[in-house]
Amino acid sequence: MQINSFIDSLIDLTYSAKKLPFGNRYLISCIDDNFETKSQEIQNKTLDLYLSLLCHISYNNFEKDENSIFLEASNTISGLISNSSLNLKKNNCIQSISNGKVEILSINGVDFVFCKNIVKPYFPKKEIIFPESIMSLNCLPNCDFSLNQFDNLTIISTKSEFYSLLSLIKGLDSKFVFISVEDHRIRTYRPFPCIVSVFIPETGFFIIDLLSIREIIADLLSNPLIIKILDDSQCLFQQFCETLGIFIYPSIDISLFKEIQRSKFIVETVVDWRVRPIIQLMSELAKKNCISIIHRYMEIRSTCIEEKVLFILNQRKFEFNYYKYTPEIRMKDFENLILKYGYLDDIGCKILSALLMWRDSVGLLENESPNFLIPGNILWKIASSKPQNKDQFKRTFTEIISPQINTYECEIIRIINKSIDEVSGKSLILTSPDFLSVGQPSCPSNPGQIQE
Repeated sequence: MQINSFIDSLIDLTYSAKKLPFGNRYLISCIDDNFETKSQEIQNKTLDLYLSLLCHISYNNFEKDENSIFLEASNTISGLISNSSLNLKKNNCIQSISNGKVEILSINGVDFVFCKNIVKPYFPKKEIIFPESIMSLNCLPNCDFSLNQFDNLTIISTKSEFYSLLSLIKGLDSKFVFISVEDHRIRTYRPFPCIVSVFIPETGFFIIDLLSIREIIADLLSNPLIIKILDDSQCLFQQFCETLGIFIYPSIDISLFKEIQRSKFIVETVVDWRVRPIIQLMSELAKKNCISIIHRYMEIRSTCIEEKVLFILNQRKFEFNYYKYTPEIRMKDFENLILKYGYLDDIGCKILSALLMWRDSVGLLENESPNFLIPGNILWKIASSKPQNKDQFKRTFTEIISPQINTYECEIIRIINKSIDEVSGKSLILTSPDFLSVGQPSCPSNPGQIQE
C-alpha cells in the first residue's frame, strides 16, 4: 500500500464528507436525486480505502462484498488501537490469568458459573498438520481400574506439569487415555476448547488448563503412540483443527456406535469455561463428563463384537472443512424460528433470512456468538414489525434495547428496506414446510405466536 496515496485519498474523503449536510438539511437533501449520487460516490471512496487497508494489515480471510469489507475494517481498526491486542499478536501466546471474583448465580434451579471481567483471548489461526498415515487399531484397549482412582484429581497448568504427565503416560504398559473436553460457546463465533480432562486407568484424573498450555497439547493429542478414547459428537476434531491446528490421532470415537446411547441428564450447571482459576465445581463437572465416556466405552467392550468395532473405527474417513454458514444451515435456523415464534408474510420471510445471513457475517468478523449479538426471537420480532426508520425501530421494542442492537440499528434498517424493495411487486407461493428449499425461505402456516 502506498502511504502517500492512501493519505491523499483519506484527506479527499474527509473534505467530501464535511460538505455533506446534516440535521434537517440532510432530510431535505435526501429528496434530491443528485444527493444520492454524491452519497454513493463517498461510500465508494470509503469502500476503496477500507479495502486497501485490509489487504495490507488484516489477518483474516473475508468476503469481498460491501458488508464484509466494512465490518472487517471496523473490527481490524479496533484491534489495532487496542494495546492488549497488539501485545498478544506480538507475543503470539495465551496467558491463563485469574479473572477476579468467580460468581455462581442460580436461576430456575440452574447454576451459572461466570466472571464479569473476562477478556476474550486472541487465537492466531494455525496451519493444520495432518499425519501422513493413521495407524490401524488391532485390538481394543482393556480397561482395568479401581473406583478409588476416580478420587484422584490433579490440575495441570504449567508446561513442566504437562510434560511430567506425558512422561508418566509413556512409561505405562498400556498407552491409552480417556479424554473429554470443555469448550466455551457463549461469547465466540466458534467454540474453542478451554479444558482437557484426561483419565489414566493406572493413576487417575488430570485436568489440563488449555488457556495456559495450548501450544504444547499436540504432544499428547497428536502423539501416535498414545490412543485417545473420546466422544466426537460435539465435533471435537473440528474444534481442535480450527482453533489450534491439531489433528487428534490415533483415537477411538465412541460416538460412532449409535447403539450405545449417551446418558441423558438434566443440565444443572452452565459454566463459562474461560473462568480462572479453575474452581472445584468446574473440575468436578469436567471429571463427571470424562467418567461418562469411560462408562460408555466399557459398555461397548461388553456388548459389541470386537471385530465389528475395529472395522468401524478403521474404516472411518477423516475429512475436515472450516465451518461455514451455508444456505442449508441458514434454512434450518429460519425454520426453527418460524416454528417457535410464528408465521411471517413474504416480506417478513425475506427480512428474517437476510438478517440471519447478516448476523452470521458480523459474528464471524467480531468472533462473537451470533445469538449473543442479536437473539433469534429479536430477529423474528424485527422481521415481523419491519421498522423502516429509527423512530419505528425504537417503537418495535417495549423493553430496553441492548447495546448490540443499538450499534447495528442503521445497518438493520438498511437490510429491512432493501428486503422490502426486493419483494415489492413479487408474489411468493406459500405451501407446507416440506417445500422449504435452500433458496428464499417462506413460512409454513401459522405454527404459533411469539413468546415474549
